[in-house]
Amino acid sequence: MPKTVAEPFDDTGKEFYRDLFHRWGIGAEIECVVFQRARTIDVVVDCDTQQRQALEDTVFSHFRLLNSLELKGPANPLTVEDYNLIMSRAWGLGAVERSASEKGRINKEGAGQRERPGR
Repeated sequence: MPKTVAEPFDDTGKEFYRDLFHRWGIGAEIECVVFQRARTIDVVVDCDTQQRQALEDTVFSHFRLLNSLELKGPANPLTVEDYNLIMSRAWGLGAVERSASEKGRINKEGAGQRERPGR
């Protein structure tokens, strides 16, 4: 897989978002390592219920309790493969909740055993 080119604004953008959320009293961490192979998330934002309410009138009104931000740009456009990587890292962090049907299926099949598509 070819290495993606970092955007020139990546570091500045990450620091901007971390500092913005810190000024609002919301925990945020940049370059958060997920999994053992040093997979990182650009910015992780950890909100409580009250902080989420404070974000209602901002572009972050969709935030949940735990959120991951991935910065993209012209030299590093979002692809389907990138989207899947981002979502897997968010899942590894605990930011993605399982649906009720998925929870039920896992409970029926037993922990750690999931049904494969087409079976």
